[in-house]
Amino acid sequence: MLRPPLCVFIAHRTGSPEFMMAEAAVRECKRRGFRVQPIFINNESVPFSTNVSEKVFRELERSKIALVLLSKDKKISGIFSGVPSLAVVFEWGYLSSVIGEDRHDAIQILKPGRVLRGRNLPEIKTVEMPKDLKTFTEWLESYLRNQRKLKAVGNLFENIRKETFVQAGDIGSVKMTEEDLMIFFRDEMSSMEDVNEIIIYIYERIFFDVYFDDKNFWRNVIRDLLERAADETSKALLMALQLVLQYTSGSWRQKKVENLTKNDKTNLFNSYVELCSLENQIEFKNIDPIFAIVIKNYIGLFLSRPEIADFLGDDRTLAAFEHFREAEEISSVFEVGPIRFWQGFIHANIASLLMSGNNSSEIPEYRSYLNWSLVAARDARRNWLEAEMPMPHFLRDIFQTEYFSALQRLSSIYDGDGGIFKQSYDNEFGAWKESSQASRFKRVRDLFENSLQKFNDLK
Repeated sequence: MLRPPLCVFIAHRTGSPEFMMAEAAVRECKRRGFRVQPIFINNESVPFSTNVSEKVFRELERSKIALVLLSKDKKISGIFSGVPSLAVVFEWGYLSSVIGEDRHDAIQILKPGRVLRGRNLPEIKTVEMPKDLKTFTEWLESYLRNQRKLKAVGNLFENIRKETFVQAGDIGSVKMTEEDLMIFFRDEMSSMEDVNEIIIYIYERIFFDVYFDDKNFWRNVIRDLLERAADETSKALLMALQLVLQYTSGSWRQKKVENLTKNDKTNLFNSYVELCSLENQIEFKNIDPIFAIVIKNYIGLFLSRPEIADFLGDDRTLAAFEHFREAEEISSVFEVGPIRFWQGFIHANIASLLMSGNNSSEIPEYRSYLNWSLVAARDARRNWLEAEMPMPHFLRDIFQTEYFSALQRLSSIYDGDGGIFKQSYDNEFGAWKESSQASRFKRVRDLFENSLQKFNDLK
């Protein structure tokens, strides 16, 4: 999944020519296609003071590599003339504890020839400060390529990714609460300068709206991005996300089906029409595949809703199936690795559609697709749990619930009160109940008993 660019912290003396050259070199590497972003502090890092702002520490801690510029401190004269700025020394020391332990080459010390290192630091390995921007950029590009193994991929909105895969850290860490995970996502997005890359980030994670109690989390982010988006495609993609959220957590979700008014159904239908209009407007072949996967999946979900069946006509089931299949075909190539979220969601949606009985038997090879989608939905969810991937406990509980749901559906369709799927469900559900995670079982049981419809329908 997309993560923020590599944050390059520049420890510097405010106003030094070395700093201006270093920042320009990082931005030039970014222009050449490297996903890097310069971060720095001006006039806020006060060494040997209790008043160092929280922002200083936050910026230091989100850095992955650092350029420490040993520009001399102009305020110091006499026998100490020529020593580095004390602010730089302070930031250097803190960076050493934050990122220096992970990789010995994460901190690059650049020293102008006239700066003194001091008698106690003769062992510090430094790099001679490049003399001009061209030389600095070439040195930095070589460092990024050879030591950090970065590739120049360009703007990911324009240069289409061929694949995406879930790595450690993409969906938070084990001890995160729901609130912690939202803060984590928000901090990562704030670390990204490019609006279009933030849009990709949201599309890959928009399904979390179903799991978050705070239904305004993504809405607030999207609203802010709409004010910053510069081109029509970006705006269209953001408006599509707003319609997706109308499906997953719109006001109609708070009512029982029998209590929905004609106005509720009309608004839901209008959201579907708007999303279809945006689908026709967006040229998917020129942008990241995640956009087509998400939009086509949710159009299929809109089409499958019985609440607006009267607006859609008899062919809505086939139209929904075709949208799900388009989304599945793209995601089957695009998503790689053991955890494939959208594959799992789309297969479950296909199964739900084919089990609905709304002319689903008229779909060619209906029975084959039903068998395939039920098994694929179960297998995808099992992989979410079995993959060695750190994730928040509350999220693992939800995925466990989704897995049991998929397994139960297989059992109910194929072997009723007996058979291999029923046995598998009984054995695995029983083992979970007796496991070391039994202290969280009540949450899983409640989710399972009260929210099956929610997890089956809201993806």
